[in-house]
Amino acid sequence: MAETLTLNLRSQKLMRDEENRAYWKVEEKPKKISAEKTAIIICDMWDNHWSHGAMLRAKEIAVRMNTVLEKARSKGVQIIWFKEAYCAGHGCCAVQRFD
Repeated sequence: MAETLTLNLRSQKLMRDEENRAYWKVEEKPKKISAEKTAIIICDMWDNHWSHGAMLRAKEIAVRMNTVLEKARSKGVQIIWFKEAYCAGHGCCAVQRFD
């Protein structure tokens, strides 16, 4: 039997207060999904970048992502890695890896 996951879907709705000032109201709704019918797609995650600031941000994101991906993989979620590379003179080339 497939494991069931609970996702907390979050959205924002533009609201107005009593003085007509705009603000965003966060709404959260839990949704049950089947792990075996779910995939996480990681798009264009790189290991090196010309911008030092971008590298620092990517490192912080990667550590948090790794925790989520390990847990998702253990529950049967498919992980899809998609790296887009541009080939000089040949347009766009794409390479994918499926876990």
